Amino acid sequence: MPDLLQRPLTEICALLARRELSPRELMQASLDRIEATRTTLNSFSALRDGDALLAEARAAEARIARGEGRPLVQPRHLRLVL
Repeated sequence: MPDLLQRPLTEICALLARRELSPRELMQASLDRIEATRTTLNSFSALRDGDALLAEARAAEARIARGEGRPLVQPRHLRLVL
């Protein structure tokens, strides 16, 4: 999904809710972007292991498949499920 990380969070959450985007795909896109910009931006002092992060994303996919989704973000004006 080109330019995924340039989209508003509300759109990304809607894609997740409609299952047009998986948590694993979102995590992989995020990790790819970090890798591509890490040396230029120098914005991360520490990052958890990518395999562990992807495993958590796969676990989120399994929860969603079982109907056990939980809120991704919950500000007063926004409630979306992951």
